[in-house]
Amino acid sequence: MKFYPYSDNRQHRIVARGDNVSDVIDRMIRVTAKVTEHYASDIVYTINDLLAAIDNKKDLAVVLNFRECGVTTYSKAQLESPEVLRSMLSGGIQQWLLTVGWDGDIPETSFLRINISSSN
Repeated sequence: MKFYPYSDNRQHRIVARGDNVSDVIDRMIRVTAKVTEHYASDIVYTINDLLAAIDNKKDLAVVLNFRECGVTTYSKAQLESPEVLRSMLSGGIQQWLLTVGWDGDIPETSFLRINISSSN
């Protein structure tokens, strides 16, 4: 499985350095409102996970699958299963990669629209 950027357009990537991730959260909410028809509040769980990762100084790497009826979050390990990957791609409208990494004590958060290939 391979992830690659959907495009080079700035609207498909947002990066925040530091613990103020309001721009990232804003983009997550806007994408959710634009793509989903029902259960948009599913994004709240992922926002809470993002904030907890920063508060606890942990790495985070999840794929958000935006569907007509909500948002499902997958770890990269879950997507190693061909069944899970096939199910996600068949029911998904857009996929985004949310990551938190660390440069010393400073968090670097990225929200990137991606394409996923099942081949390596």
